[in-house]
Amino acid sequence: MHKILVLVSCAFLLLIIHLLATYFIFPNTYLARINISGKKKSDLTILFEKYRKSPITIQVKDRSYPMSYMSIGVLLDNQKTYNSIYEYNNASFPQKYLSFFSSLFSQRMLLPTMIFSQNYYQFTQNSLFDFSSKKDETYIDNNAKEFKYIENEEVYRIDPENLRTLLVFHFGEDNLVLTPKLIKISNEKKDKISVLNEKIARMYTSPVQIILQGDVPYTIRLDPEQIKTITTLTTNREESLSFTIDEPALSKLVVDPLNSAISNQDKKISSGEMKDKLSSLLSSRIQGASPDTIVSEATEHSNTEGKRTREKYIEIDISQQRMYLFENNTQVATYRISSGLYYPTPVGQFKIINKANNAYSDIYHVWMPFWMAFYYDSKLNAYFGIHELPYWVTSNGTKIQRPREFIGSPHTGGCVALDLGMAKEVYTFAEVGMSVYVFN
Repeated sequence: MHKILVLVSCAFLLLIIHLLATYFIFPNTYLARINISGKKKSDLTILFEKYRKSPITIQVKDRSYPMSYMSIGVLLDNQKTYNSIYEYNNASFPQKYLSFFSSLFSQRMLLPTMIFSQNYYQFTQNSLFDFSSKKDETYIDNNAKEFKYIENEEVYRIDPENLRTLLVFHFGEDNLVLTPKLIKISNEKKDKISVLNEKIARMYTSPVQIILQGDVPYTIRLDPEQIKTITTLTTNREESLSFTIDEPALSKLVVDPLNSAISNQDKKISSGEMKDKLSSLLSSRIQGASPDTIVSEATEHSNTEGKRTREKYIEIDISQQRMYLFENNTQVATYRISSGLYYPTPVGQFKIINKANNAYSDIYHVWMPFWMAFYYDSKLNAYFGIHELPYWVTSNGTKIQRPREFIGSPHTGGCVALDLGMAKEVYTFAEVGMSVYVFN
């Protein structure tokens, strides 16, 4: 009888253990922070639903943001989590029972299987937290020849992998507060300034040699420090790099020495042209090329180079036998002339006194088309002016024109003669009261 009771008791105990090991979660089993020992699958379903909707507070520095698993795009994979929890329950004999007895004396911790959707990564990517007290600052240091960047902005986003770990390991905590790691947003402006400074460095990476072509070539070398002294960095709202060249400084270092080396005084190097050539070379360096030589040739140039204060004026260079027209500091035309041979053309600054479509000279008895007077000589009681090659009419009505070959050399009585057709263009350009500059 006693043996029967023992056998029945053992059988009943084994049945209880079988039922517990088959339908209930093993003792000392934890899902993250939740003790799920002895629970059934139906209990887990209710539990999962509760924590899926439970509030989460994300702490970012001194700011708190109420969230939930659902609102940030995190889902619990119920089926995979069930499979993980019931792995031992579904084991075969005798492993299931050995695991059951082992669970009475040791803890088993499991982690929930979570699905981190695209919405989660969009949340961590797009949620920016700005703790800036003021904006970043950029300015140009023209002494050091570089852009300076002062970083003031503090903009962060959440580290998605760190928050992911916290959400998994802290699943099941009530009043959950998480403080994820932050990633400081790299300011694109900082990267852009770095690129600009690399371009600036290329401007001054090597000397520039300027070669004057001629019978005896003449060379001037600008070292990087000299290039720095004559350039000024500038920028615009888009912070794209630009620069200006100090033309007077360039003239002192390059143009004046070159012009001193030119034997033909009618020819020279234009400071404006040299400025343009150096600007082009430095711009090429900014773009990644590495030019180091400028070749220049002395040519006939105006004396003023458009630098007079008036918007429109005429310049006449007797040594060059050339006329230049300027408007808004830009040379708009140039013409060959014939100046005074029998009487010198006056030199200085004058103004257009009067204009006439065709004027007559009582001194030389010739007609002067497109007349523009600019000087009155009281001793001669005569006006000097700009006009087309003069002509006269014989007694039989024949028109005789002064030779066009005279243009380019002195052949007049003091006036400035222009070739046929050219005088009309100047006449149209000229205005009474406009300045005329005459140089030897």
